[in-house]
Amino acid sequence: MIARWCALGLALALSGCARAPETKAHPALWRVGDADTTIWLFGTIHALPPGVDWQTPAVARAIAAADTLIVEVPPADPAAARAQFVALAEQPGLPPIASRVAVGDRPTLARGMAAAGQTAADLDGLKTWAA
Repeated sequence: MIARWCALGLALALSGCARAPETKAHPALWRVGDADTTIWLFGTIHALPPGVDWQTPAVARAIAAADTLIVEVPPADPAAARAQFVALAEQPGLPPIASRVAVGDRPTLARGMAAAGQTAADLDGLKTWAA
């Protein structure tokens, strides 16, 4: 299971490396509320490649109607988002990434690394979820 999440994370990271045609995203949006309060929970992915149109009309309406917008990563500061990711993702002394991935998922890992121009050494110092 962890290997599949790693592969997904790697695929998302890799997708930012190439110029892709515009893709329509379908982010999750949930409404939670009572008589006088509405809270929107918005399922986000921060490593989207260029050209992904994530702001659906429903998302735009929810953001426009909000009195307060709280996000876990500053949306206008990619350097700050990267710094936060690195602070959470790096962990010295981990075993090599290949040993943390199921044997059956290692070919997928190898293909992803090759497509991204990464080596196992580039990922060895990252927690498995981040690699």
